[in-house]
Amino acid sequence: MSAMHSALRIREIQLLIIDQIVGDAFETNEKLNLSQHRTVLSFALCCNDFWRAALPTLWRTVPSLLSVIKTFPSTLWEDVESQLIREPQTPIYETYDLSENDSMFADDDVSHLDYQQYQLVFIRDINKEDWSRFQAHAQYVPHPSTDQ
Repeated sequence: MSAMHSALRIREIQLLIIDQIVGDAFETNEKLNLSQHRTVLSFALCCNDFWRAALPTLWRTVPSLLSVIKTFPSTLWEDVESQLIREPQTPIYETYDLSENDSMFADDDVSHLDYQQYQLVFIRDINKEDWSRFQAHAQYVPHPSTDQ
């Protein structure tokens, strides 16, 4: 494993890299598109230094309540039923898998796509220790969104 160049350990340089990825999305109060979010996540997963720099960007907009619930330990909840829900009157040839081709979502209009419905159930009481990861991430969310 090769060592990271010492310049990449400087937080300001890490933030400049993230800024190049997100462009002016935050200055114009826009959400990250799918490609930007995946790129920031890939950057964050490179090393702990990058993770700490990217975490505020990744949690600035919360994509769903599911993301929030999954910050709690997996021993607290379980996915009891997952099913694919097809939008009404959507022919099968108009459905896509988000993981296959990001370029078709340049404008982020995914209203015609299938989506996964989750039914999560809390299987035990929440205790004080369960809140630690939630609280660590919540500090980066300026305000919850209900746009979806």
